[in-house]
Amino acid sequence: MRNQGLGPEDAAWKAQMAGIGQQETDAYGQLQADAITQGLGEQAQLWNQGMGARQQAVGERQASSAFRNAAAQSAFQQMLAANQQNFGQGLQASNYANQLRQGQLSEMMQRRGAGLNEIQAIMQGQQVQTPQMPNFAQGQAAQPAPIYQGAVDTASVAAANNPWGALLGIGGSLGGAALSNPGLFGG
Repeated sequence: MRNQGLGPEDAAWKAQMAGIGQQETDAYGQLQADAITQGLGEQAQLWNQGMGARQQAVGERQASSAFRNAAAQSAFQQMLAANQQNFGQGLQASNYANQLRQGQLSEMMQRRGAGLNEIQAIMQGQQVQTPQMPNFAQGQAAQPAPIYQGAVDTASVAAANNPWGALLGIGGSLGGAALSNPGLFGG
């Protein structure tokens, strides 16, 4: 500008200097905006990576819990089947013992009745009828209480009442959305 004959007191000089100052301000502003945009993109990427790691941990915990629940249910079902089998065998043994006892009582009453019949026949000319013994009531197998289902229902209610579980579910949904659409957060 000095080669053109302009000095600091000239209006053209001041206009040129103002333009240069404005360009410098614009350039610094653009650099700041670019830095913020890149920082936000990096932050979104880190957040997505963190959410992915959390989702993986939650999935692993759920798989482990499902495996433990399946193993516990299998063990419970085996114990239940064994208990039912033992009860059934005990019930059969009890019914057999009742049948034996009923047979013994019937045999004893027949022997006794035969002697009474002979005495009555001699004294009165009549025969006494053998009394009929009623059948003993047969036992029925009791059904076990649904303990395992009660424990599962209790765990479901506890999970439903836990606000952190709901928050993790929302976080997982957002993380899944961010992973399936990377441009969503400026990445």
